[in-house]
Formats: sequence, C-alpha cells, structure tokens
Amino acid sequence: MAQGIAAGRIVKPEDLVQQSNLAFYLLLRWFGWWIDMVVVLLLVLAWPILRDVVPNHILDNRAYQATILIWFAAAILYLPVCEAFWGRTLGKLLSGLVIIDRDGRRPGIGKALLRMLLRLIEANPLLMGGIPAGIAVLASQHRQRLGDMAAQTYVVRSKHLRMARLGATFPNLSGAGAPPRSMRS
Repeated sequence: MAQGIAAGRIVKPEDLVQQSNLAFYLLLRWFGWWIDMVVVLLLVLAWPILRDVVPNHILDNRAYQATILIWFAAAILYLPVCEAFWGRTLGKLLSGLVIIDRDGRRPGIGKALLRMLLRLIEANPLLMGGIPAGIAVLASQHRQRLGDMAAQTYVVRSKHLRMARLGATFPNLSGAGAPPRSMRS
C-alpha cells in the first residue's frame, strides 16, 4: 500500500511544491527532464548501435530481430511505467524529485499515461524543447505543467515529501486558516 503524506496534517501537495525557490525548482525539473530524454534516446538508439557491432549471423536471427520491438516498447513505456509505479524516473531520482497525486501517493498508471500524452506536446524536445512546459510551470499557481494539471499530480522534492510524512512543519503553507483536509495514509 502506498504511503500518503501524513494522516491529519494540513500539508498538501501544493504546499510542498512551494517550499523551493521557483528558479531552483524549475532547474531541477529541467535537469531531470534532460536525463530522461537521454535515457529514452539511448533506448531508441540501442538497436541501431547494436546492429553495427553484432555479427551478421546473429542479425539474421528472428529472436534478435524481435528485440527491435522490445527496445521501442521500452522507450515508449519508460516514462509512464516508472512514474506510475515508483513516482519517479531516473531523471527525477537524480534531481531529487517525485511525482505524487492529491493524497501524496504515486500517481498510478492512468495519471502517468495522461501526463505522458500531454508531455508529447508540451515537453517534446523536437517541438520547442520543453518551453511550453516551463511556461506552464512558471504561470501556474501550483507549479504544474499541463500534464500535471490534467492528471492532478504534483512534482515535489522528495526531501520535502519525506519531511511531511515525518510530520515536519513548513513555513510556506497555503492552507493557513483553511479547514484541515486529512491525507489518507
């Protein structure tokens, strides 16, 4: 069972997003995005690279030829599967970020796929290089790109999520004066 933020706390995902300096937060997201783009590129290019170094008698093998589909499937599924089940990709892990839903849990496959579909438009390195996603993060109230808004997910620093789960208090809470909303554990 996935662990939420903390039962009975007023800490909300949008509060956790506000704990970092906006420029630093945007830099972390950008850094993680580029790492993930390198991983996807390596998965896409793995078969052509291997084709150049593998002997011809192996290249003619049907089992080896079937690996083409495996490489492309891995490239396509890398982002949504990692985000759905672990709440992070390699890029988010190395940048110290994690994706959570409104209750502080991993997003699940549906939300991860929705994030992925919108990522194809707003964070595509071939279409304006992620500028639309950056603008959305800068302009949105809760530092979300369009995919996060649609999927109702938040990209937070993992250290802030850990602190919230341990019951730490945060200075930049947006819920001041609002009735507490219990975060399921």
